Amino acid sequence: MVALVEHAAIQLRRRMIDLLSTSLEMATVADRYRAYVQAAAEGENMRAEWALWFQSAFCPELQAAWTRQLEPWLSLPDGTPPWQRSRLMTARLAADGLWAAQASGVHKPSAADRSVILAQLIDLTRDGEAE
Repeated sequence: MVALVEHAAIQLRRRMIDLLSTSLEMATVADRYRAYVQAAAEGENMRAEWALWFQSAFCPELQAAWTRQLEPWLSLPDGTPPWQRSRLMTARLAADGLWAAQASGVHKPSAADRSVILAQLIDLTRDGEAE
């Protein structure tokens, strides 16, 4: 099961790399969170990953497999201003909820609502940078 979770986490990481507007080495914390939000918004296409994510709640070894892949993307550097930390974490946690709704099919938003929600979550990852 750990190998399945590791594979799913690597697939998610690959999606995020594809969504970055720059190289991973040059990406800001906002860039990384934006890529995560966009990848999670594809939840309808990531049902297997979500199911494995959910299973991880019950198994520390599975949690560790996700953490190994996502830590470089979701860790917030020391010195990140509190206002930015809260905006980024809000965007991530809301994206997780969007992912769950789409993957499960339970009260998933319409395509129009999903588009607006995604735009709002992306806006939370912006910190005054140019559009």
